[in-house]
Amino acid sequence: MAQHTGITGAETPWSGANAQADLISLVGHVLSQGSGASRPVNLTAGGIYSKDVGGGLYVLKHWDGTNEKALPPYDRTLMRPDAAGTANALTLATKQDLSAVPVGVPFWFIPSLNNTGAATVAIDGLTAIDLKTVTGDALPADYLRADVPTMAWYDGSDVICDRQTEYVTNANGEVWRFANNLQIILASATGVDINDALGNGYWCGGTTAAMPATFVGDSAAAGDVRTTATGWVNGRLTNGSAQFAFGAHSWLSRTGDTVKLWAIGSWY
Repeated sequence: MAQHTGITGAETPWSGANAQADLISLVGHVLSQGSGASRPVNLTAGGIYSKDVGGGLYVLKHWDGTNEKALPPYDRTLMRPDAAGTANALTLATKQDLSAVPVGVPFWFIPSLNNTGAATVAIDGLTAIDLKTVTGDALPADYLRADVPTMAWYDGSDVICDRQTEYVTNANGEVWRFANNLQIILASATGVDINDALGNGYWCGGTTAAMPATFVGDSAAAGDVRTTATGWVNGRLTNGSAQFAFGAHSWLSRTGDTVKLWAIGSWY
């Protein structure tokens, strides 16, 4: 809108060519504001309107007379773009008409598939960018989980993906997986008989228990005889193995004990 610089002649307020031009421009600008699925036909250059992009989301659009561009959230609030593409080549549509991916702006997306290995993402049709873990590694399989929200941000080189703590149970026990590569597993062995004489006490003779997951790197493991204060456990979990080899010991001969086994290590 042209700026009216003031009355310089014998004109009454809102009279004269300059003031009338300003008034017409102001009215036209106000009338051009609106909302809907498409740009109002009377939107003049420099006008802004609220576009309904579906899903209950409205985006402010600026019309320069030739093109319309989305106005990014001034407070850089979280965005939740729509995810599509394939398991390892995702696409995201922010409905912000981005011409470049902003650095450091966090957003959520919900993949429809688990990834099966290293993955990329193309945002608003821009060049695909590598997805990385919070430790800077290429994504391992199942780092992205179908229908589970993933928080991400662009660091200027890669899109870094955080992940919510994953909790899994199966017939062999419980598993917790974290974004930073840490995995914790817990299992139980029941009906353990600690009644074979050994030195001044007794042990179970050595046995194994199936664990609910495996590790890809070094791990540390331990155990505990839960049903007596006179018992203890030693053993180890070999990398890549789901079998915990252990021995349960006690100062007293016992039968039918429950042994808890746990381990921590890397899952990718």
